[in-house]
Amino acid sequence: MAGGALKPDYYKQKMNIAFLLAPPAALSHNDVTIINLMAFKPNRVIITTTLDTIHMWNIIPYNYLTSKTAQIFCGLFDGKICNWIMSLFADEDPDIDYTERYDMYMSNLPSGAGYKNYLHYGQLVNSKKEVF
Repeated sequence: MAGGALKPDYYKQKMNIAFLLAPPAALSHNDVTIINLMAFKPNRVIITTTLDTIHMWNIIPYNYLTSKTAQIFCGLFDGKICNWIMSLFADEDPDIDYTERYDMYMSNLPSGAGYKNYLHYGQLVNSKKEVF
């Protein structure tokens, strides 16, 4: 990432595609609803306090009930409910996303993602400097 930022012409020739698993510096230009919700510190405090009190550290843990429920919702209203749910957790881009398979994606999402991941991403939205 640093090399691509410092010498973009060189790395354009060397790399065709990159799959990144975490933001390198900041998330100030994202459109993901849940991450933008976590950007406000009062929201992070309320969510942390509530989830720690009830001992719920996974967001929609993966199990038979959640996966089957997600598949049913994706079949309703021509997939519009499924698209809305996906937009909460991911930035939807029909040009690159295979939207016809959202029912399959929803059967595995967010698959037990820890809420602290979203808290961390929320902190990166308000990062004043886009540095490592």
